[in-house]
Order: sequence, then structure tokens, then C-alpha cells
Amino acid sequence: MRKTLNVEVTQPQYVVTTDVAFTQVDSWFGHTRRDLKMDIIYPEDQSGKKYPCIVWICGGAWLRMDKSAHLAYLSKLARKGFVVASVEYRTTNEGAYPIQIQDVKAGIRYLRAHAILDFGEKNGVRTDVADYIKIDEIPFDYERRRMSVVIQSSDGQHRLISKGAAEEIIRICSFVRKNETDEAMTDTTAQNILQNVAELGKEGMHAVRRYRGRLQQ
Repeated sequence: MRKTLNVEVTQPQYVVTTDVAFTQVDSWFGHTRRDLKMDIIYPEDQSGKKYPCIVWICGGAWLRMDKSAHLAYLSKLARKGFVVASVEYRTTNEGAYPIQIQDVKAGIRYLRAHAILDFGEKNGVRTDVADYIKIDEIPFDYERRRMSVVIQSSDGQHRLISKGAAEEIIRICSFVRKNETDEAMTDTTAQNILQNVAELGKEGMHAVRRYRGRLQQ
């Protein structure tokens, strides 16, 4: 006799996604490249509710690390309503400090970027990326404090897009777009932008700073 059982869920469930590649770094004396990965644990919820994210950094004095060592413990945080990302970083036998912090920050940038894309997609503001081809890229570094990418649009135009620290993006901008109109970047405008970025930061929000320019063929 076949019987259908209806199991009552008494505790929130969670989902575990392992080995999500978030950046590539130099490996084997700079002759090869390898992925850095993260494990993500999040509440199983189809309602679209937003959850705060905890970035977990495995201890080990930068000498040893295992991003998956604490998954059982971290699942308790997921049951409490948090998204947890356990990020991999290079140990000191692969590179001197501060590359470990730089790797962790690369993981945070990955999470932020995908949160922004997800928000845009759900709110109808995302441009179809299939219309663009990436031509070249300059990765983020801590001297320029920005990353840049050259893309080609469907009409054959080449554009340079940079994203990074607010001060650096403002410094290279001659104009600012406001209400679909380009206005000259003045000292007053720059100060207002920096003030808005600081206020958003106090509220725990991340402001996207972006530069866009058209390249001559």
C-alpha cells in the first residue's frame, strides 16, 4: 500500500554551494593561473527575501587554511537567517602579506557584483550582456584602486568602463551623468558625490562608482 507522507518542516532549511570560483591568481612562480573559490551557505527560501551576508575567513595565521573546514558550524548561521561565504585565500607560502587580505577583498567584490546584477535583473534595469563582447581587462590593483575593462557593443563601438574607489573614479571623470544628461564635473559635484558615498557607507550600503568612456578606433 502506497502512502504519501507530509513532513512538517520545524527548522529552516539551508543550501550549500561549494567551490564557487570568484577570481584567478598567479600560481607556480607566475607561470600558471588558478582559481580562488568560496563555499556559500544560504537559507532555502523562494520568497525573494534578502538576507545579510557574513564573509567567513578561515583561521590559521595565514599559514594554512581550509574554506570547507567549518561548514557544519556555519550552517547554524544559515539557519538563523544569514548567508555565509567562506572564502579561500593564498597562504604565506604562496605570497607575502597583504595578498591574503587582497584575496578576501576579491571575494567580497564578487559577492557585491553579483548582488548588484541580481537586483538589476529583478528590477528590469539590467542591460543584456549578450550585446557586448569583452575585448580586454586590467584587473583591480591597490595602486590604481580601480579595475578597467574594454567592451565592444553590438554597433561596433569600443567603450572603457572602470570601477573602483570613489576618489579615483572622480579624479578621471570630466563629466557626470545626472537625469540622463551629462554635466561638467565640478569640485562641488565631486564633494557631493563623496558625501553621498560616505552616508551610504554609514548605513552599511555599497555605492557603485563607475567611469565610462568611448574609445577612438
